Amino acid sequence: MDRAKAVFITERGIYGYNLAGSTLSEIEIDDCAESRIEIIAEHIEADWETALLACLLSDYRYAGCARQ
Repeated sequence: MDRAKAVFITERGIYGYNLAGSTLSEIEIDDCAESRIEIIAEHIEADWETALLACLLSDYRYAGCARQ
């Protein structure tokens, strides 16, 4: 993966992320209509979609991701 950008609506707030190389930045965002992620890469890994979908919040419970 060359770069990833994301906005996540969580129960703790709305956060924006930018990953470039090994540098990850996080900012709190006031408003956003939906969570989204954009991955920029020369090669697509077959399991990315499955891994991302496993992180969806269902009925306010985490389906497949560790809660911090």
